[in-house]
Amino acid sequence: MDWIDSGVNWLGAKIFALMPDNWFRALLIGGIIKGVGGVIVFLPNILILFFFISLLESTGYMARAAFIMDKIMHKIGLHGRSFIPLIMGFGCNVPAILATRTIENRNSRMITILINPLMSCSARLPIYLLLAGTFFPRYAGLVIFCIYFGGIFLAAVMAKIFKKFLFSKDETPFVMELPPYRIPTFKSLMRDTWDKGKQYLHKIGTIILTGSIIIWALSYFPTEQNSFLMMIGQFIEPAMNFLFLFPIYFLINNIPLFSFLSYTKSSLSCSNTASKQQLRSLSLFSSAIFNPQISCPFKYPV
Repeated sequence: MDWIDSGVNWLGAKIFALMPDNWFRALLIGGIIKGVGGVIVFLPNILILFFFISLLESTGYMARAAFIMDKIMHKIGLHGRSFIPLIMGFGCNVPAILATRTIENRNSRMITILINPLMSCSARLPIYLLLAGTFFPRYAGLVIFCIYFGGIFLAAVMAKIFKKFLFSKDETPFVMELPPYRIPTFKSLMRDTWDKGKQYLHKIGTIILTGSIIIWALSYFPTEQNSFLMMIGQFIEPAMNFLFLFPIYFLINNIPLFSFLSYTKSSLSCSNTASKQQLRSLSLFSSAIFNPQISCPFKYPV
């Protein structure tokens, strides 16, 4: 991945140095190279993913794992083949969603794709640690466990809802033949891996390239300082502020309510200076962000 990233950066630097400053150079660097390069950097991981999926399928293990989990997955409206992509979602949601192409049933495949982001991937763990350590320092481990378990529970609930209202059409029942265990040949594994990787490259050269050029054009014209993308962002900014900032404002300004698990009554007394300082800092932070003209909603003498 580092080699591909370095190659993309090198190519962009060369074009920047050789071409004059105009819109076409900006298109090549900002629209094509950065847009496609940001996705093609995942190609090694995608090839490794498809290699091991082909290995599991060729050995017969994938069919047995799907057969074992089929009864449990049917309770939430899915098939056994959905189990592997959902488990992979705890590592990274991007290859996990790509792995759903092994699900032949379209309804199960679409439901699996929709609920896969609810599986907390490893990239979210630092954010969980930051929030849990800030608001619930004594019970950070329990809070993180509840977040992971809550994601699984919510995924099961949403799968039932999607199955009932969006993908209720009955399709062919799940029938699977358990193949014997066998050792696959290296040639067949590489052929399957390349076929699936070629489809990934085809999507990069068509859909992703087109989307990158459109986003670049919106951010470049009529001017970079006042682009169409900026106008769109300013138009939807009030709605986004309400959806995102209001819950944070309510949370921070009600710290005594939400911190009952981590701060006991004695920690709010005059004897616990560290707790008071942390609460006061968070209060000042919320006031500075949301309404600098209003003084801190609650203060503790330090």
